[in-house]
Amino acid sequence: DSFARYAAARAIGRLLLAELRHGPPDAYAGALRACEAPLFALLCDDSLDVRRRACTSCKTVAKLYRGGGVLSKALVTAIAEKLADPSRSVRVAAEKALSYALDAKASLAGVEAAA
Repeated sequence: DSFARYAAARAIGRLLLAELRHGPPDAYAGALRACEAPLFALLCDDSLDVRRRACTSCKTVAKLYRGGGVLSKALVTAIAEKLADPSRSVRVAAEKALSYALDAKASLAGVEAAA
């Protein structure tokens, strides 16, 4: 049901946060790769609460991992598609997620250009 999917979206965000704060750097990258497919599925869910929570989890990941390139292009595209969602709360969450995701990608481009 939608409550379980909502809890899954929330847990993914918390898992990635815990990996970032307490795990070795290579473990975080592996956890992020493993969580991309479930996040993508949750972004396409029928329940607006699940879609909103998935956007919020993506925002948390992009906000806390400032190394850039943290979300895949497909995941960023899926979040961008949520800007046309009928629910205002999903659109707001998607906008916040994109602002952090695109800022992280821009910072990575600046680092690569400087190198």
